[in-house]
Amino acid sequence: MIKKFLILFFLFCAVIPFPASAELELGGYYKNDIYLLFTRKGKGIAADVNKLKLQIDYQLLENAEIYFSPYYVFLAKTEEIPLLDVTDLDKVTFDRAYVKVAFPFADVTAGRQRVAWGTGYVFNPTDIFNPFALTFAVADEDRPGIDAVRANFPLGPLSRFEAILLTDNEFSSLNKSKKGFKGKTNIGMYDLSLSYVALGDEGFQFGFDTAGELLGLGVRAEAAIINENADEDYSSKAILGWNYTFENGIGIDMEYFYNGEGQRDKSKYDWSGLFAGKIYQLGTDYLFFGLNKLLDEITTVSLSFLWNMNDSGFIVYPAFSRNIFENVDLNLEALIAGGDSGSEYKPSDAEDPSGLLGSNTLYIKFKCSF
Repeated sequence: MIKKFLILFFLFCAVIPFPASAELELGGYYKNDIYLLFTRKGKGIAADVNKLKLQIDYQLLENAEIYFSPYYVFLAKTEEIPLLDVTDLDKVTFDRAYVKVAFPFADVTAGRQRVAWGTGYVFNPTDIFNPFALTFAVADEDRPGIDAVRANFPLGPLSRFEAILLTDNEFSSLNKSKKGFKGKTNIGMYDLSLSYVALGDEGFQFGFDTAGELLGLGVRAEAAIINENADEDYSSKAILGWNYTFENGIGIDMEYFYNGEGQRDKSKYDWSGLFAGKIYQLGTDYLFFGLNKLLDEITTVSLSFLWNMNDSGFIVYPAFSRNIFENVDLNLEALIAGGDSGSEYKPSDAEDPSGLLGSNTLYIKFKCSF
């Protein structure tokens, strides 16, 4: 789809003169991420990821915008290593490339775009357009887009209806969703949404999410009922979370996730489904706990803890971020996995012969924006 999109765009530029009022904004960044990975078997692996990304925003008319985000990734490594945010190596590709037009009745966006549903921080049961990623470890800008046509219909100052039709999805061939619909409104102090997604083979998903304030706490909830085939049983997923920031600037966040597609007995885990990308969690019950503190205007520290309550496996993720120069940011992060052998975050050699799952990783990240 992206090739067709680019061809149409350049033909459009060649035959239609752009008005003098059109505005062009150029930006982007260069990232250098160094990974030091220590495998479950005690082996050390190093990788250096270099990513150059441009952001081109052309405001063609008052109601029409063209946006491109091409990037190039070069990876130097000591051996093969799966990295969460590294795809399409050694070639120019696009993670965003769309046209957005504001009509009187709706805003329509066509092309590769980011679609994010749900209110959860770590888990989003209703968002099947994006595969699961550790949100505290992967920046939103590194999440891939999907090829779709999306229309947002305003239904008043606080309500809207959204329709999505997937045209192609090169990033997730196992994603069976074809179209989705979502209605959103506000009642009192709460945002409320209902959604429906049509899946392949007559399957479907109903979703609900809400976010608001209760007794001074920011609260959120999200749930989905899924039937991947009309002849199969239903499954469900749900989250319940809250957050609060103290007067001293310390923020706290908690989230419980129920995964009806998982197992509470680790001996019944579907490891083959996990490696095939058909599922993203093995267990049923998860708890996230996070702390963050803004030390000053340019320095932030955080600590994230994710616990599989069924097998006691866990991930600890400390992070330090500082703006060391005007347009240069430094991040120091670590992913530490723990648990008994055979747990989700510390599999045995029989479950993961590669020895990579359950590894501990140090990250040194530089980002220069322009």
